[in-house]
Amino acid sequence: MTTKNFVKLMAAFSAVSFMHGTAFAEGCKKNDIAGCFNDPNLSWAQEPVAGLTADMIAAGPASKPELTQEEKDSKTIFCKYVYHKFDSPGSAKFNCARTNQNGTFYDEKGNLVAAAVRVAVEGENLNLNGSPVTVEEGVLVNIKNEPITKTTKDGDIKLVKGDVFKIKYYVSESERQNKPRGTRVVRFNNQDLVINNAFENSPVIENTRWTEVFTEVAATRLFWAMGLPADVMIPLNKVVCTGCEVHPKDQTKYAGDKSVSIFNVAVMERKFDAKVLGKHWNLKDVLAQRDRWSANTKAEYDVMHLTMTAINFFNGIPLQTRIVCLSDENVKTENCSRPAPFFQDVGSSFGAEAGGLFGIGGNSRGDYDEFTKKSNRAVLKNAGKCEIKNFLSNKGPGRNYVAQAGLDEYKRRVSAVTDDVLLAIYKTARYELMEPKLTAKKGADRVLADWVSATRQRINQVTALTSCPQD
Repeated sequence: MTTKNFVKLMAAFSAVSFMHGTAFAEGCKKNDIAGCFNDPNLSWAQEPVAGLTADMIAAGPASKPELTQEEKDSKTIFCKYVYHKFDSPGSAKFNCARTNQNGTFYDEKGNLVAAAVRVAVEGENLNLNGSPVTVEEGVLVNIKNEPITKTTKDGDIKLVKGDVFKIKYYVSESERQNKPRGTRVVRFNNQDLVINNAFENSPVIENTRWTEVFTEVAATRLFWAMGLPADVMIPLNKVVCTGCEVHPKDQTKYAGDKSVSIFNVAVMERKFDAKVLGKHWNLKDVLAQRDRWSANTKAEYDVMHLTMTAINFFNGIPLQTRIVCLSDENVKTENCSRPAPFFQDVGSSFGAEAGGLFGIGGNSRGDYDEFTKKSNRAVLKNAGKCEIKNFLSNKGPGRNYVAQAGLDEYKRRVSAVTDDVLLAIYKTARYELMEPKLTAKKGADRVLADWVSATRQRINQVTALTSCPQD
């Protein structure tokens, strides 16, 4: 990490409200989340998926809006670049607004909007009926540079937003430097679409920093199976992005209609479907409220903790957190009766904890050798006391043991995670593509089987426990 990037990172940390030392209030509302964490009904988990099968894992959780059947069959989407400033800018990612193959935008309900010619960026100033209006990212804009609107059943005027999502991808260093472009052909809906002046990345990954396109799919599928809140990761064969440069992670504006980039082996991220209350909470402060939680909430926390530890997740920083409302109240005016905190970026998994100054050296991601080496493969620090490794850091803040109720709940939930389910998770996440040299040496089937075996060994460490503290 360069000195310049280190300074940027430290500045980002200092700019975030971590709530450290905050007196927790009563009540839980949108943008007023201090009172959420002392709620007895705080939810770290939902009821897990019933009748879980390998096919269900491959299909994944539902997301809104649904992709078209053609998009699902080909695992190909078309979109246009949308500038977004990310809280955590480390991984290769960008925001994109979904279109059909002809460039017509979809709205957030999945309807095509022929009048839309572009998508607004966050805080953009537009005119609506002669009056200035500042809009959020994703609002669709017409040819007159006005936001597109619709009238609700109550007669209110609402701005129409596009279907905007995050894409994670990778490119090689040589591709970043040489920026090769040319005529490319994309097969979609039984047609060959010819695209001129297009960049297309190699499907063979080189930079291990970008393996989140694999690890985040595996992590979120496992969380879904366990009933833990998580964003929805949709593996894609191709993302055809108009307005994208070769490495859009670094670009700050739409690159024009003639600049097209095709990303093989990418991932679409859709947000967990619940009303957002806030973000950037600090687990150390949250755990200080544990005595006020119900027995169910305490057990759910242990399930989350054990699941995080089992995949070697070490990046539980406030920048990667969100809290949502699982109940139906109007959270702008009423208290949320079922707040649910979770970690929103869990790709920093299946490897080892970072070393170096302040632990900043980069957590390894999707590294089988690191994941299975002797110093990392133990989930328990002390089996006799039910002490477990802390997923934030082996030295960081947090509760370092599991209670009996949490152990029992974990065993109930993880019993559905059979070896067939684990294999489906790693197949869906395309782990055979993650470490090309390892796959060339072992073969794809052996690579997948080894990941199943390594994960099962971690799960078995926990399920072998029989007696833990009552609280």
